[in-house]
Amino acid sequence: MSDLSLDLETPGIKEYVSFEDMGLSDDLLRGIYGYGYETPSVIQQKAIVLLKEGNDLIAQSQSGTGKTAAFVLGSYSRIDKHLKETQVIVMSPTRELAIQTLEVYRALGAHTKIIPALCIGKTSMAENFIALENDCRIVVGTPGRIYDLLNKKKILPDFVATVILDEADVLLSDGFDIKEIIQLIPKGTQIGIFTATMTSETLNIAERFMNKPIKILIKPDKMTLEGIAQFNIDVETEKNKFDTFLDICGLIKMNQIIVYVNSIVKAEQLYDDIKKNNFSISLIHGKMDPRDRMVVMEDFRLGKAKILLSTDLLARGIDIQQVSVVINYDIPRSDEACEIYLHRIGRSGRFGRKGMAINFVTTPDIRTIKYIETTYSIEIKPLPVEFAEYVA
Repeated sequence: MSDLSLDLETPGIKEYVSFEDMGLSDDLLRGIYGYGYETPSVIQQKAIVLLKEGNDLIAQSQSGTGKTAAFVLGSYSRIDKHLKETQVIVMSPTRELAIQTLEVYRALGAHTKIIPALCIGKTSMAENFIALENDCRIVVGTPGRIYDLLNKKKILPDFVATVILDEADVLLSDGFDIKEIIQLIPKGTQIGIFTATMTSETLNIAERFMNKPIKILIKPDKMTLEGIAQFNIDVETEKNKFDTFLDICGLIKMNQIIVYVNSIVKAEQLYDDIKKNNFSISLIHGKMDPRDRMVVMEDFRLGKAKILLSTDLLARGIDIQQVSVVINYDIPRSDEACEIYLHRIGRSGRFGRKGMAINFVTTPDIRTIKYIETTYSIEIKPLPVEFAEYVA
């Protein structure tokens, strides 16, 4: 869990209560209102102008509060339209999150005539080359592919003005090429770090390659995900979960739901069991072929399946407008249970919309639930009879 000391936010950060006050271009303002935003969220009030002005930034804000739009708008404002080279690089830990981020860039920048490119692993490198040669000023991708493109000089490092790390706590962990990428870009390049959870270790790593970063940090006890009703169902034992799940699905009139389990084996078995009961369901996990995962996500977004069964692959950053209910079929039990729980339930109630999280709690899970409640200073109550009204 985040072990940052208290009061680490940089003092004196100015908040802009309207998008018009931020000095954004008319093209961006048209994109903002076309996207459906009316007023900026707290993270947007603080972060957009800081990025726009070229500051290095460490921004921690809970899931569903508009972090992506904050760095999208801030980085768009850093583009020099007289230069055709890549000037903004945005990195995500998963292909799915990168694809979603690209869509936000396209939507908010629809009137800018700036076309972002998607550069992710296990896709055609030749297609990336073509996109980059076509006056591509913004690249959204995964670290491995970004590193390759920088190494091959298909992205010219000297023109890169801004690098954004989304879900930075994951990117700065072992297994990613972030340090190697940072070494390839000029030392003066602006770096923005965005995440829902942050540890002192991650913060220390980030500050080694940042230039006097301004910090927007939320204390753990404030990260309660306003707008998301959270409930427990005491199922006592594992064998009681499935019938409980069928009862829930029969009682609630929902748009779409995401159901989380802790393992791929469990996900595959549960998928078969649910499908046998004639529910419209899709399955996604990290060992699936990336192209199959893309098809599953697109079908779910289009409403072809009402239930998406997932491991923690989708716990971070994925924003699906229709999702109003998240079911933790399994309670996360790792050392990072609190962070995983936070990211999972953040899939509902995105940026002001109503949402609900339902936790299936076995006797061994009680201690973890108590820990989550203590960490976030919340009380997760038993599921009431009239629970469907929370997502009406």
